[in-house]
Amino acid sequence: MGSAGYLSLDAADGANPVSDPAGSARVAESAGQRVFTLARAGADLGCAVTMAPVPPMQRAELRLTDACPETLPALAEVRYWQDDGDGAVMFLGEQGQPVVEFFAADGVAYESIRPARAMLSLSLNE
Repeated sequence: MGSAGYLSLDAADGANPVSDPAGSARVAESAGQRVFTLARAGADLGCAVTMAPVPPMQRAELRLTDACPETLPALAEVRYWQDDGDGAVMFLGEQGQPVVEFFAADGVAYESIRPARAMLSLSLNE
């Protein structure tokens, strides 16, 4: 596997936010999608991540609410969710480059491991 770079979540200029046209977890879940809340260091950012239905170990399209890249600008690059089947999940950019990498965690669905300083967590909305 080749080398991969990770984007900084601390600053970006001219980022174009990806918006969630459905606008609610209720609408997404009725379409078979899964909705997660993204938090940074335990603080709710008002950021919802909607994952399209996908078979295990494949790439799924993601939609993020406007609050995600407004709070963490590098998230404007995120287009896909990839589950490698080993407990690791990556948010990928348009060209497949990793932006954030998560692992399965206790108490929340996932916690970030890269970039290390971001300290992000994903919790499944029920």
